[in-house]
Amino acid sequence: MQIFWGGGAPERRKQPMEAFEGEEDPRPGAEVESTTVWIESATGPIVRGVVEVLSEDGALAILPDLAELGAGEDVTVRLLLDRSQPTLAATARVLSIRRLAGRSECELAWTHSGAEREMLATIVASLG
Repeated sequence: MQIFWGGGAPERRKQPMEAFEGEEDPRPGAEVESTTVWIESATGPIVRGVVEVLSEDGALAILPDLAELGAGEDVTVRLLLDRSQPTLAATARVLSIRRLAGRSECELAWTHSGAEREMLATIVASLG
């Protein structure tokens, strides 16, 4: 996962960890990153992926190619940043979906506020 703040350069790449038992990483030939994401929309099933880029403003998630998300769609998100901690809840708007060979890149912009947004900002700051 690359960390960016406000258009700056990547600050840190997290160490990869093993996949969940029985689940595959949606990126062909890649290791599972430590930040797992679940995205749920009103129009489709919950999609599991990995966060490639995380910032205070949004995220870039790598999802299986079958992801049924569309640009402009409002979604609910759960982030697993540390397996020993609870997931972090968020809401976001899908900015774009890029379909590539065997995967989709989903760009999200956070739309939530309050305690969860403050917690996310603290986590992003601590990763740098």
